[in-house]
Amino acid sequence: MTSLNTKQYDIIIIGGGAAGLAAAVNAHLTDRDVSILLMEKNDKLGKKLYATGNGRCNLVNKYAYGCWDVLYMFEDIGMMATEEDEGRFYPSSGMAEDVVFYLENYVRRTGVEVMLNTTVDAVEQLEDGESYAVRSGDFCATARQVLIATGGKAAPMYGTTGDGYVMARKLGYELAPLHPALTGIETNVTTLKGVRARAIVTLYRKGDKIYEEFGQVQFTDYGMSGIVIMNASKLVELRDGLTFDDYELVLNFIPDRIDAELKALIGHRMEKGVNTIRGFVPQKLSSYIEARTEEQLQNPEENNDASEIYFHALRESHFKVTGVHGWKTAQCTAGGVKLDQVFERTMASRKHRGLYFAGEVLDECGPCGGFNLTQAFFTGLKAGRAMAFSSKIRRRF
Repeated sequence: MTSLNTKQYDIIIIGGGAAGLAAAVNAHLTDRDVSILLMEKNDKLGKKLYATGNGRCNLVNKYAYGCWDVLYMFEDIGMMATEEDEGRFYPSSGMAEDVVFYLENYVRRTGVEVMLNTTVDAVEQLEDGESYAVRSGDFCATARQVLIATGGKAAPMYGTTGDGYVMARKLGYELAPLHPALTGIETNVTTLKGVRARAIVTLYRKGDKIYEEFGQVQFTDYGMSGIVIMNASKLVELRDGLTFDDYELVLNFIPDRIDAELKALIGHRMEKGVNTIRGFVPQKLSSYIEARTEEQLQNPEENNDASEIYFHALRESHFKVTGVHGWKTAQCTAGGVKLDQVFERTMASRKHRGLYFAGEVLDECGPCGGFNLTQAFFTGLKAGRAMAFSSKIRRRF
């Protein structure tokens, strides 16, 4: 039963973030006669984009699948991008607001109908099996092609509160368990706030190594942060009976020296009576290691070889994982609509004809560095093209 206030479109896009905007742009680029409704719950489009990359918006990474398609899209609509370190591309102006400006400018000047402050209550397949009703309060719109691009649950202050997962579940889709990713990891050591150190970070799950990366670690009042820690956080999952006690972080602070050299240096310092650890690591961290060493030396059940204890503290300092820092600080959502339920080339559902998924609502979370924005833009781009092409074919026949 549809509302009296019903409008009909060729395409309805739910979500005006990276994926939704890319879909709207590419749908129009593919078919300039297609009618498109873009529905966004926030008071402006691309709200989360303004905050990405510390306000600079790391658009894509050249090592991410689909990056060149995304860059060509931005070139098509008039925005230039510049490559920086590690394959990261930013708008040439260095301003995230320009990313939104060019996307929104194209959408609005080409006649895409935009509804802001519009929370979608339901997506329902109509009795004909080929159309959908999208409802928001008393308003109802119908279309043969509908894209769910609502984002995930990370950073809820930007409106990403998991609405798309609710829609997907009601339509019968299976979701991988959701948890915050690309965020800090909470540990049993919270006294090293302010320390920064480069280390090889290894994450263990039940004693098995599941992740390893070298980079800068930032110690915080809850544990650790920094890109390497954030990348590891997506693997800290509480599924199949797992708990945080099953995870452990091990840091190698001196990866560039062989064991014999490091042991000789420690021994030499001890013989000279100088500070054994300071200089290898920042002072606050060295004091922490020395205090732990003293505790071990005073315990008759522990190894009482001080040089050996110092060596292992530098090579493999152990930190128990007690949690992840949560949705508010997370950059991405791990979990979501399982990928085997959509066609990769078009992002079309394998279950419902005319229904599509794109962006963070999908079970796909990459590392820091523009990989997730590439995924959002690229999946939206593919969905937009596919929806417009389907609408064009339908009109012809």
